[in-house]
Amino acid sequence: MNCVPVFIASDPLCAQRFRHANLPLVGDDIKSQLAEPLEADRIHIGPSDYVPWQRDNKVCFIRMEDEGFGGAPIELELRLSVQDSPNSAGCGIDAIRGAKLGLDRGLSGPLLEISAYTMKHPPVEMRDSEAREQLEHFLSDA
Repeated sequence: MNCVPVFIASDPLCAQRFRHANLPLVGDDIKSQLAEPLEADRIHIGPSDYVPWQRDNKVCFIRMEDEGFGGAPIELELRLSVQDSPNSAGCGIDAIRGAKLGLDRGLSGPLLEISAYTMKHPPVEMRDSEAREQLEHFLSDA
């Protein structure tokens, strides 16, 4: 299971190695995203490297700009700080359960349904609603 922003499950060569080893794979990069993505020229996400002095804390600065009545500018600036581990724990637990189910079923390579449901950069991108539906089918095949 790959919860970090290094592409393994979505890399065809790595995926093939997991298939060859007869191991299931879930990834990449644990999820917490918008239901409707913004256009590329309307959003910027900066580096997400590990900052040692921040430890498990993630800090996000959000700036929103819009226009009100008569084109009057409206600006909002917000600082968000969260503990990263518990923030992603639910998705991590679901990914572990999906990987175990894949292992029990003898599946190998990327598990597309659980990856799309729990990860930001899965091998196959799906809307959250579609990923959930596909995951429910995967779970009901038990």
